[in-house]
Amino acid sequence: MVISKKSIPLAVRAVVALGVLAAIFSWVTFEHKNLLHARFLKPVTGKLLTNSTLGRPTWISTISMISTSQGFSAIEGSHRAYLSSTTTSGREWKILAALPLGVYSDYGFPARIAFANTRVGYAQKVDGTKIWMTNDRGRHWSVLRVPPGQSTFKIYRGELYVLGGTPSAPHRNEAFLSVFRVGDSRPLFQRFAPAFSGFPPLLFDVGVAGIIESSTAGDFCASPISQSSNDGASWRTVTNPSSLCLGDIFALTPTLWVLDAYRGGGMNQGTEEVWNSTTAGRQWQLVATSNESRFHIRGSVPDVSMAIIPSNDHRTLYAVRGGANSGVMVSTDLGAHWINTDLQNFDAGFTLEAVGQHNVMTLGGWFVYQGQPYPNSGNLTLVFPNARVRAIRHAY
Repeated sequence: MVISKKSIPLAVRAVVALGVLAAIFSWVTFEHKNLLHARFLKPVTGKLLTNSTLGRPTWISTISMISTSQGFSAIEGSHRAYLSSTTTSGREWKILAALPLGVYSDYGFPARIAFANTRVGYAQKVDGTKIWMTNDRGRHWSVLRVPPGQSTFKIYRGELYVLGGTPSAPHRNEAFLSVFRVGDSRPLFQRFAPAFSGFPPLLFDVGVAGIIESSTAGDFCASPISQSSNDGASWRTVTNPSSLCLGDIFALTPTLWVLDAYRGGGMNQGTEEVWNSTTAGRQWQLVATSNESRFHIRGSVPDVSMAIIPSNDHRTLYAVRGGANSGVMVSTDLGAHWINTDLQNFDAGFTLEAVGQHNVMTLGGWFVYQGQPYPNSGNLTLVFPNARVRAIRHAY
């Protein structure tokens, strides 16, 4: 039996139509309100940054300082990312242009930027996909020519280093190193790099000790570590002293290295280790460790995961402590002992830029702080959105 439109009462058709419209309205309002808002966002270029410039909330995801006063930041809101700049050491931020990262569906911290000078910079989503470059402070962007796959990058002495991996078979990856002259879209050269099963190498340090690479935590603990002192022409295997999951590894001088490792034990606690090497990773010394059953076995370090970021004074380390009791800590003895700053109970968003002897950091996705030179590294001044001093409160 075929039912024609004429056989359906007008009132029924009206009710069905209203129900469909109500469902569409509900879907748009509750599921995609911010997404649609992003597509019709009013122009914000040239405006000073506030916590509602891009809608509520507006985030500062990463910063990139090129001097003690000048720098750039990636800001996000309403599912869009924009580039902003400061000439006042982070006290004010002016929006320059949209970042070429498209519309994303969830809040988070998806934008990462790094600038080499006042004009040339790079942007990437934290999922490690395309790397974009600008030569004119964000007005125009182009994609770098690197092999497809997940990647990460560092700027060092006028060159851009890109390390990434492309899955080539189950549980295998092919890693590559691409080196660009800052501002160029084509690499000077591309070379293969040591690859690890399961992950491309995502821990990556370029600096005074050359290139150090390893994989992140996950199923692959006791990760292998490789180092190159000739831009990837050859690699040596570095001893990993820990059986835990590698968290951070970096060089403060050509021979002085720091390694952090952690393994969870439940209830946001576990075993944390900090290691030092004075022989470029050939021998290591455990300087601090704790676990959930015995606190401060050596040194003073919490029994939770940490994200460690070094200053450039070769002695100060900053860290965000994970777990339920999160916060910012500082160490002035290469990670052996840690002191709480007054910045506690921040559970999201931490980046740090070391410029000269001062350190500029973002915290909680909105606040910008400036650290003081050693030995007052733990004295942090809130410079954005308002100024007040937060000093060391108590030892951990």
